[in-house]
Amino acid sequence: QQIQADGCENCDFLLCDCLDSVLADDCKNCRFFIGPTAGSVFLRTCVDCKIVAACGQFRVRECRNCDVLLYCQNQPVVESSKKMRFGCFSGYYFSLREQFDSVRLSVFNNVWSEIHDFTPSADSFSYLDPKLSHKDLLKPLSSALPEVISPEEEAAVPLPTVVPLTWGERTLPPSGEHGFALFLPGQAEACHTFLQGLPQKHPELIVTTTKEVQLTLETAVKAFTHCEDLPRLTKELMLKGPTIGVGVYGAGAAAAMEQLLGNSQGVFVPSAGEARTCHQNFFGIKMDII
Repeated sequence: QQIQADGCENCDFLLCDCLDSVLADDCKNCRFFIGPTAGSVFLRTCVDCKIVAACGQFRVRECRNCDVLLYCQNQPVVESSKKMRFGCFSGYYFSLREQFDSVRLSVFNNVWSEIHDFTPSADSFSYLDPKLSHKDLLKPLSSALPEVISPEEEAAVPLPTVVPLTWGERTLPPSGEHGFALFLPGQAEACHTFLQGLPQKHPELIVTTTKEVQLTLETAVKAFTHCEDLPRLTKELMLKGPTIGVGVYGAGAAAAMEQLLGNSQGVFVPSAGEARTCHQNFFGIKMDII
């Protein structure tokens, strides 16, 4: 399904479904919730809009003063735009996770902050406060679509997260260390559970990024060859299907990851001395995402 909005003003678009693409032209003071979109979300000459979107590609051209909470599988593109502000996708309703699966977008592969600016300037884009959520930008989904999510579900604290809330390319706090965990094939549900519970167990930790990839022998060696305590069985298992890397940051991050996941089956947690290198290698090496 392809959606187009042209010349709209002060409108709400709540698109809680799978989509092929979305194009918005000349919209002013509008609010968009855009569910999992296999292709592109493209905004042109839009002003003073609020956007929460999940898509394969995201592009804005000649837009101004817009807030965007984004899931994007590929590098977002900004062109000839001013005062664009970006944050990580936030949103929940009961079928959202199934919709991501339906359009073949992994919720763990979100590069929302890795923005490519074709026409860079000091005020082209910046990052939103990490505490900001879709509730701060849009009217409640339940007010217009109670069949998608009830007011009681939407009022839940904390609201379940489908897409991990990541720090992205924002500047990290001055003190802290990196922690890392690799969820082996078949452990996606365990990864969801871990990420959902982490803010309650360790609110001081930041999830920097996540990535789901199919490791090859070559990339596995590059990422983990320094890990002296990596069991042989783990080495074999990590090549048998998609793996999910989770990076965290904060005081005692590596020790916290060992404490939370060190004894978990199907999860590899490097020692504190190896965690930073694992984090850098896994997220730095170019690999085919899922």
